[in-house]
Amino acid sequence: MPENQNQPREYDAVLGGQVTPPVAGVVLGGIDAVKQRLASVSLEQRIAALADALKYGEAGLELIIQTLTDVSPEIQLTAENLLFQHRIEPRVKQALQKYNPWLLFECLQTISGHTDRVNTVAISPDGQTFVSGGGLEFVSENGEVAKLWDLKTGHLLKTLVGHLSYIQSIVFNPDGQSVFTSCCETIKLWNLQTGVQEDILTFATYANEVESPARIRLFPMSGGIDSFAISPDGHLLVCRITYQRMILVCDLQTRQQLRTLQRPHHGHHSHCLAITPNKQILVDANDSNGIDIWNLETGELMRTLKAHSQPVLSIAISPDGETLVSGDNNNIIKVWSLPTGEEKFTINAQSGSILCVAISPDGQNLIGSCGDGTIKVWDLHTGRGKAIFNGHTDGVRSLAISADGQTLISGSLDGTIKIWGLPSG
Repeated sequence: MPENQNQPREYDAVLGGQVTPPVAGVVLGGIDAVKQRLASVSLEQRIAALADALKYGEAGLELIIQTLTDVSPEIQLTAENLLFQHRIEPRVKQALQKYNPWLLFECLQTISGHTDRVNTVAISPDGQTFVSGGGLEFVSENGEVAKLWDLKTGHLLKTLVGHLSYIQSIVFNPDGQSVFTSCCETIKLWNLQTGVQEDILTFATYANEVESPARIRLFPMSGGIDSFAISPDGHLLVCRITYQRMILVCDLQTRQQLRTLQRPHHGHHSHCLAITPNKQILVDANDSNGIDIWNLETGELMRTLKAHSQPVLSIAISPDGETLVSGDNNNIIKVWSLPTGEEKFTINAQSGSILCVAISPDGQNLIGSCGDGTIKVWDLHTGRGKAIFNGHTDGVRSLAISADGQTLISGSLDGTIKIWGLPSG
């Protein structure tokens, strides 16, 4: 068929008018021609026009800002990415703040204070300091360490040495003066002013010869400490024993074991425990692909949530205790009604394992860290994606949000800690 002489060929220069130009062509006619291309029915043409709009200064930026509310998700995303590159400009910053303040989420500081991976991070209640724990999954000759940092400056304040193997979890005492750390053989409580440690819970096979009345001491058994949680008031410690069907509930004031919960899944690894703000419910995420919901006061297993097809690696409970979030080993995040066990919706993060989930203090946003090193933000009530942030080069094992909601800390398998400034809204 003979070529249509009225249509532009590839690489032709085209005067802005009624004819749709090829993608590789150059449109003449300035910003008006860019506007015309944005009105095209071709998505490819519209995306190319947005990129060209940057050549026209303030007028071009204003045009891109207008497309933030376009009906096409692809156009919105392109506009977001282009404007993000110019976010320091007042007009752009104002527009992004109004459209989606999470696009202004930025890394304030990167800390490389651990020789190996960073497994866990926790922020003090007053938001002035944070503690990180690391190490590999083998016993170290020198002992693994936790580190206390100044949150504002990133300066190292104190190194806490004492664990024999890698540090799994860190939880601040509500008073902010001490912190709990755990590895496979013991849970320790550290005075952050003096650095003095105290064994809170330990297996008899790991215990010192001298008995301590302040220690919750366990009889020799196979396994070790799998995961633990502290109640929001600091009165209860809950601990899952590896390869056993037991979850221990202990009183931290009397250092006595209150009860033992008999899990229905023998031998399954427990990745995460969480206690509701009212101290009535315990949530256990484990390798059975399910989530066990316990009544902490009676020891009754209330229900098991079975919707994941892979092991559940992370859980978080909203500040009001009404919503549960779970993340599994294969991209999937589920949002649940905790009182009823009803599944609200599912998010496919498309980033590998969901290593950690966290909920903002205002209960509006869900933050997930992934095996591919990304950190993603969604609306907790709708599941709508708000932002994706890159910075780590390996999986992000741990997240912590300050009580005022203004700071996020992430700890990664790449050995770094990043401090992020969070927007409001």
